[in-house]
Amino acid sequence: MANTKQTRRALLAGVLGLVVCAAMLIGTTFAWFTDSVTSGRNTIVAGNLDVELEYATVVDTQAGTLSEWKTVQDATDLFADGLWEPGYAQVVYLRVSNLGSLALKYQLSMNILSETAGVNVDGQTFNLSDELQYGAVLNQSVPFANRDVAIDAVTSPVALSTAYTSGEMHLAANAEPQYLALVVYMPKTVGNEANYRGDVVPTIELGVNLLATQDTVEEDSFDN
Repeated sequence: MANTKQTRRALLAGVLGLVVCAAMLIGTTFAWFTDSVTSGRNTIVAGNLDVELEYATVVDTQAGTLSEWKTVQDATDLFADGLWEPGYAQVVYLRVSNLGSLALKYQLSMNILSETAGVNVDGQTFNLSDELQYGAVLNQSVPFANRDVAIDAVTSPVALSTAYTSGEMHLAANAEPQYLALVVYMPKTVGNEANYRGDVVPTIELGVNLLATQDTVEEDSFDN
């Protein structure tokens, strides 16, 4: 009887040992190497389109200095008051800056907001805009030496009555500002057809406009 109990105890101990070994074996068989990677903080930033058009006028032609740059927005003194006669010219200097984070392309234009016609010495009605010419001179950041130099710099002048729009110009984000000069003048060939008589003085009110749109140089996952 004692032998039987000892045998049972030995058998039970053996079975428990087998169970423990099996559990250890199962745990070892199904073990996996593990690792993990976590990204850093990813920020999505919106792009913005922001263009600034500023103007300056001549302070001292001899010294080649301009007035401080001021925004064109709502400005009414781009062109000074003057008496227009053959050979007379006025120049406004412009600066275009890209203040946004996106590349842009722009076009500059001038338009007549209002005009008062006059009557010349021959009794004929005329518009001053038909007798004046103008054009843009690119990359002009310093004053012209004199009016003749300014007039000669205009390579393709048109009558002021003709709607003017510059060619398409490009300005990358963080790029240096671009400069240009608008030259308005009365050719020396103009005669009495613009010599007014009477109480009504021929006048013109001009507007300068800049239209900017996003340039197609930014890239996404597909193309620009």
